[in-house]
Amino acid sequence: MSLSSILEKKRKEKQKKVRAEKTKVAALGLTLGAVAGTVGGLLFAPKSGKETRVEIKDTAKKVQDELSNKAIETKNTIVAKAEDKKESIAQAKNKISQYLKDKKNSDSNSEEVNTTEEVVAEEAETTSEV
Repeated sequence: MSLSSILEKKRKEKQKKVRAEKTKVAALGLTLGAVAGTVGGLLFAPKSGKETRVEIKDTAKKVQDELSNKAIETKNTIVAKAEDKKESIAQAKNKISQYLKDKKNSDSNSEEVNTTEEVVAEEAETTSEV
């Protein structure tokens, strides 16, 4: 895998993160809209105030529980994916380092290999910080 393909892959990952963030915002907006519609419907329903307040309380509790569960699931998914990516990056870094060491040993032009190794190491460190 060349350096340009690694950089291209990182660019695509960043774009994917941006799309995921936009999707989260849209889902949150949809959820909040649904909650607002439910609350509005309850407020204008022909029921006594006490019954309406009880329904609002119950509905709010259900929504809170659902959102809490979704947040926990999302967090766990993100953490798991981040760990997978860290492992993949570490493996790629090790493979690249080993390749460069082998190349350095076989090439007489070690200065060029050292420069490439430094660039790859810096790039891998930058990626692992994400």
